Amino acid sequence: MIIDKIWGTISYVGAVYLAAFLVASGMSKRRCFVSLAILLGVVAAAISFGYEELIRYLNLDRLVTLALRTSNCFLIFIMVLVSVRICFICHRWEALFCATAGYCMEHISQRLVAIINLLSDGLDKYVEGTLLIVVTSVFYIVMYIFVIRKTSPAQRIADGKVQIIVSIVTLLVAIFVNSFASVLISSAGEEKLSVFVHIFSMLSCMLILFVEFYQIKYRGAVMEQNILEQIIHQERESYERERSAVDVINIKCHDLKHQLSALKGKIDGNEYKELKDAVYAYDSVFKTGNEALDTVLYMKGMDCEANNISLTCLADGKLLKFMADSDVYSLFGNILDNAIEACRQIADIGKRIILFNIYKTGNIANIDIINYFGGGVDSISLKDGLPQTTKADKNYHGFGMSSIKRIVDKYEGSLCVKVNRDEFTLGISFFV
Repeated sequence: MIIDKIWGTISYVGAVYLAAFLVASGMSKRRCFVSLAILLGVVAAAISFGYEELIRYLNLDRLVTLALRTSNCFLIFIMVLVSVRICFICHRWEALFCATAGYCMEHISQRLVAIINLLSDGLDKYVEGTLLIVVTSVFYIVMYIFVIRKTSPAQRIADGKVQIIVSIVTLLVAIFVNSFASVLISSAGEEKLSVFVHIFSMLSCMLILFVEFYQIKYRGAVMEQNILEQIIHQERESYERERSAVDVINIKCHDLKHQLSALKGKIDGNEYKELKDAVYAYDSVFKTGNEALDTVLYMKGMDCEANNISLTCLADGKLLKFMADSDVYSLFGNILDNAIEACRQIADIGKRIILFNIYKTGNIANIDIINYFGGGVDSISLKDGLPQTTKADKNYHGFGMSSIKRIVDKYEGSLCVKVNRDEFTLGISFFV
């Protein structure tokens, strides 16, 4: 019946489109997204239906018919690929990823229903249709909650082209083998054996999904690790440069103080005071007992002065003697950078305050950094207890907190973040 044929096409094409768009849901959508998606889905279903009717009308040899029907699967794959590109803002590799993953999801749910139908010696068509809807819906929901929602196809898949191409080829081979084997088994009158073909096809698609989504997660982790290593290397170089710069400034300030002493009483009092204030402004006023910490505080203190931020420090730097100088520089450099960035966003100059304390309680070294921030509690997004970057490009920002956590974990410390109204507190503890 024509109704059954239409339902077959709609259930097939619709399931592929729904799955592919579900995978792509994390990407930015184009204008008129809903209208475009519906239009492209209807066009794809109409083309697929017309193609199937043409195959039936030609009534060709069974193997030729099989080849043509397999090519219809490829045609739908191309239409889904083009539709993703049209409806979402993405490049072709992201679209390929979504189309391949979507096709695999549809194929798994369809094959599962086919297996149940075979083992049940044939279901009523209405029961089979209902079962298809239920199985597809449940499977898609599970995939979305546990896999798709946690993985964006835009996350660094540009360097995974080989895996995507291999996945596409594997998918097409699995579909062809499934169709070809099913026809041969049906011709031999052993329909029950099709169960094993469907299982093989399902496992192939599951493997493809695993490879694709694992590839994104793995490559994302590798890329993040590489960026962190580059940041660590750059911070070590920055520490050496800034430490040398602070040493030179302190030497120059020491010499200028002696020269000022010689000028006292020989120049106007106001002029002498201005010169003295200028010299002492560049003199290192932080003496915590830790050279690396002094360097950080001196450089960040200059940033605070330039941005009208009050930096109050009560720190016993000797408590950090167990840490490498480069780690001290990296840890407190990132902490103070985040605090300064938050304070810069505050319009009220009176709230541009950073309180920085390092003190000992028993055998524990405590580090507290408190600062105000703008935007309220809702403006800070926490993930695994750590604040996330608010900058648009999240692939290349937000590594400051990762670097902080890396160093805290390296020395087996604990890290705690508290947000109270417009006050942000970062607490770190180490056993000493």
